[in-house]
Amino acid sequence: MMSGEPPQLTVTPAVPHDRPSIAAILEGARRWMTDQGIKQWALPFGADWLDPKIAAGEFWVVRSGGEPIAVVRLLWADPLFWAERDDGSAAYVHTLAVRRDHAGQGIGLWVLRWAEEKARAAGRRVLRLDCAASNPALLAYYERAGFTAQSLVKVGHATVMLFEKTIAS
Repeated sequence: MMSGEPPQLTVTPAVPHDRPSIAAILEGARRWMTDQGIKQWALPFGADWLDPKIAAGEFWVVRSGGEPIAVVRLLWADPLFWAERDDGSAAYVHTLAVRRDHAGQGIGLWVLRWAEEKARAAGRRVLRLDCAASNPALLAYYERAGFTAQSLVKVGHATVMLFEKTIAS
């Protein structure tokens, strides 16, 4: 790969047999963040958390040459984080992770563009996401990707920054 361009990628809805790959990608990202002192995902991603989300069609698997290299959840509502602003105009990106051995290749940005297209095709005009407010590198990453910080929200013990990007043509 040259100049940060990702390899030929495909995105498919996750199915139950994808759970081990999804869990491994998420756990690798979680461990890496923890090692960097980033408090983003505190707990491992077990079957009890993953299985219902896979069954609900939330998870998507990004593959290169058939091999899972990234995952993302795309939601059509997010009242927990967005409350009354969750008005049906947005799609929501959650749990985006790239396998560590594929980091730095532009795959995360490619997945965000994929999510924008998926949301636009569903008639949504905004793409939203959140991340730990204590993660300056990720805050800057999303700003470079064209997202605008909206507000800080406390959910449970976590304080997150809400971001959105207008995607309507």
